[in-house]
Amino acid sequence: MPERLSFNLNVQKTVEVILWISSKNPGSVGIYQILKTLFFADVFHLNRYGRPITGDDYAAMLYGPVASFCYDVLKMNELATAQVSEIPFKRDGKFVVPDRPANSRFLSKSDVEALEYGWSKCKDGNFGKIKDESHEHPAYDRTWSKRTTDADLMNFEDFIDEEHKSQLIDLKENGPNIQI
Repeated sequence: MPERLSFNLNVQKTVEVILWISSKNPGSVGIYQILKTLFFADVFHLNRYGRPITGDDYAAMLYGPVASFCYDVLKMNELATAQVSEIPFKRDGKFVVPDRPANSRFLSKSDVEALEYGWSKCKDGNFGKIKDESHEHPAYDRTWSKRTTDADLMNFEDFIDEEHKSQLIDLKENGPNIQI
């Protein structure tokens, strides 16, 4: 059994999630809002449906939990962008401007439900409020309080609420095989 609960990253879905979130208010959605919307959406989706949306690993960083690959794509990190067939958005400072709508073929109904939930927590763009709420999450707090670097990897197991902990054995065994 794997030591840490993990999932397979879906690169294309990550791009479509970036487009979906940045399309909520084109030209006015920042990187921070995208990353935190995805975090809250992944927590929601993992608890309700037993899998995260993109399978991206999270790091506990100074300003909260960060989906690692998503962050690298948003920063236009060369290694990350090399894995993406197209970058269908532009950066305008800290804001992300989509070149096209998200391809809904890549997002399930439950993905969109979770993204709507995450967006509802981040849409006002209030940095302090978003930061405080993400820092209060046990998954972030557990990792950050014991960190050895400025970006320690978080454990998906800590994303799961007490009432859903019974699904952990199945997730640990099957997480790497779940289609994201």
